[in-house]
Amino acid sequence: FHAVMYAIGAVGLWLLWRTREQFDSLDSGRRFASTLFIGFGAWHLLDAVLNHWILGLHHIKENDANWLAWDLAFFTLGLVCVAIGLFLHYRKPRDGGGTRLHTV
Repeated sequence: FHAVMYAIGAVGLWLLWRTREQFDSLDSGRRFASTLFIGFGAWHLLDAVLNHWILGLHHIKENDANWLAWDLAFFTLGLVCVAIGLFLHYRKPRDGGGTRLHTV
């Protein structure tokens, strides 16, 4: 499990490195934040559905009498993060009003 998670993290870092030139624009912060929220939320959704509910490997708070509420809160966090990421992704870019200044 941990080896797969490290591999997924390495692929994500490689994709980020590969597209680093695209982040040199006025709206790059919004694009970066949107992908960060979508990825973070998707991870929570996948973990909740696969590991908590389908495979039953663990729950957020195992010893709590209401462990399902904790799992649902974790799942909801994932939904909220994906929604924020999609909102940022599809939001109309701001008008920069000029060129980007580069410093060396």
